Amino acid sequence: MHSVYIPAYNEEKIIKATVSTVAAALKGLDCKLTVVDDASTDKTAKICSEIGVDCVSYGFGPTRRENLADAMRKSEADKIAYIDADLSVKPAYLPGFFKLLDEFDIVISSRYLPQSKIKRKIWRDVFSRMSSYFIRHYIGSKIIDHQCGLKAFRREVLFQLIDEMGYDKTLNRGWAWDTEMLLRAQKKGIKILEVPVEWNESRHTSVDVFTDWRMVAYSFTLGKRLK
Repeated sequence: MHSVYIPAYNEEKIIKATVSTVAAALKGLDCKLTVVDDASTDKTAKICSEIGVDCVSYGFGPTRRENLADAMRKSEADKIAYIDADLSVKPAYLPGFFKLLDEFDIVISSRYLPQSKIKRKIWRDVFSRMSSYFIRHYIGSKIIDHQCGLKAFRREVLFQLIDEMGYDKTLNRGWAWDTEMLLRAQKKGIKILEVPVEWNESRHTSVDVFTDWRMVAYSFTLGKRLK
């Protein structure tokens, strides 16, 4: 069995189309689709109810990834994935990612491999690549792109990492959840495969340059703690 989670914060304008597109990509798979409402203040949860998709709503947030992790931890599926609601990465990759989990523990999308194709503003791309370079060369990660919004896991590996990381009620971790998870996974020798994807920057993205560098700062202190 498979599970796909869509974290969503105030996505009333796109959530219906997002769910429809992801569901179409999963056609033929034994897969449960769940929206994780990260304390939205708009009609995200209401729309999910209207279209009949499972939605787990949280009152505390937005947490970026903490509520997502809490929801995924309750999954009964053997293979679990999440994809960001803006669908900058096409959900058509999901079936292939699930298949690759037969050989790897974690499969992640990457914008920065030679075969990747990326469309975004140049200045955003430069800052993002700089933050990625810092994490690789100064913290010691072998991953090229920690933040691309499609990742898939074997259940036991994901649960182990979520339990180790815990729930950050201070919200200092924020978007750096992905980076921390991958740093911890590498330290444990978990098998990770990075897959090149086509990536188109969405107008709805809530990550900015300031966020990129906050992630770097958090990752730097984390790197020291994990040594």
